[in-house]
Amino acid sequence: MNAPPLADGPAQALARAHERRLYLAARPLVYALARAAAWRGPLVSIPRVGHIVSSLPLAREVLTAPERFAKTGPGALSDGLTGVMGRQALVNMDGEPHRRLRGKLQGLFTPAYTAALVQRVLGPGLARLGERLRRGERVDLALEAQAMTGRVACELLGVPLPPGREDATCIELHRLGAEFASVLALDGGRPDARRLAAARAQFEQLTQVARVAFDQGDERCVPGRLRALGLDFEACRGVVGLLLLAGTETTASALPRIVAMLVDTGLWTRLRDDRALMPAALDEGLRLTAAVPLMTRNVVAPTRLGGRALRQDDRVIVLLYNVLRTPAMGGAVLSLDRARLADDAARDRAGGGTPVWFGLGPHFCLGAALARQEIEAALTVLLDAGALSIAARDHRSHGPLPAYGRLLVEGAPAAATSRRVAASARAPAAMNDDRSRAGR
Repeated sequence: MNAPPLADGPAQALARAHERRLYLAARPLVYALARAAAWRGPLVSIPRVGHIVSSLPLAREVLTAPERFAKTGPGALSDGLTGVMGRQALVNMDGEPHRRLRGKLQGLFTPAYTAALVQRVLGPGLARLGERLRRGERVDLALEAQAMTGRVACELLGVPLPPGREDATCIELHRLGAEFASVLALDGGRPDARRLAAARAQFEQLTQVARVAFDQGDERCVPGRLRALGLDFEACRGVVGLLLLAGTETTASALPRIVAMLVDTGLWTRLRDDRALMPAALDEGLRLTAAVPLMTRNVVAPTRLGGRALRQDDRVIVLLYNVLRTPAMGGAVLSLDRARLADDAARDRAGGGTPVWFGLGPHFCLGAALARQEIEAALTVLLDAGALSIAARDHRSHGPLPAYGRLLVEGAPAAATSRRVAASARAPAAMNDDRSRAGR
């Protein structure tokens, strides 16, 4: 049974303040663009930038019509990716070649396969994490998330982890991936020659880890499956790189942010007491963290969108950050009381019911089920460990996605946690104190 919707009070404002700081630290220009576009309407045209979409109906029209709005072409984000990752990286492909390659990889991302994968790969490490919290240790959830997602990515790619250095290797792999992604232009433009050269060098280092798995040809992992399709290693680098980036950076960013929002709003205790709210918590957390805050498309031929004429090769930018915060999608308030699982407007029927926050149309997130199961497994262990409080946090600067550079959490008696939440709700000044601590 659902309780009355949570009021939009100081605790919610605290959570939003930290989310805002994350965006400002990572991509201040993108955040400023998103906020300006949200004020001006569902479709805003800005010279030399593009046509910015901030509503779900228009986003659905753009993302589900590749014959009108292509992933490839001048001005598309994939144009820059191709210069580094090659032409077969899924995210920079369209039409039948994209459908065929994606279909061959789909078997590695079915819910049944990914559930078994998460349990096998993450189970032991998560159990140790829970024990540490129950002993009263402080845990850096940002580092734990990097190690966790790195383990899953390495399993998918057939990358062996050196005994005794598993977590350190995964964290280093995540660092390389974040550096690589940061070099690429996220505004849809093509990086200059210097940045392209730097990105290619980092990409070579990042993807070389999958070379052995490719040579062995084991089809239980992605490199082996790509080899069976007849691709040489250079051709499969793009998919390998994409899985390393999408499989580590997005989930590693989302998990600490979701935990922080639940704790900041006081909903952590409620979720601990009623695990039936887990699906809603996952949906709300993934909605507000938006794995890919913006997507670009290229206009194939003159067309109309939202009553406006668009020219061939115009750039269209779908700002999921805005789309997912419209009133129809629940605004910016985190709540566990919305029946999103039954809301067709929030799901992509063409993508097998995938929620909008994983994208729409033929390019919806291939690893949606995996990401959700990773986060649910981690949340379950953290909730089982008892009450949770945030001891310290740092907002990562200039990363590819908004993320915590550090999020120290610790177990705390439930009564103490309740007192902290109540004090935050009574005193808006608590927000300023917390933000001051984060800046140090």
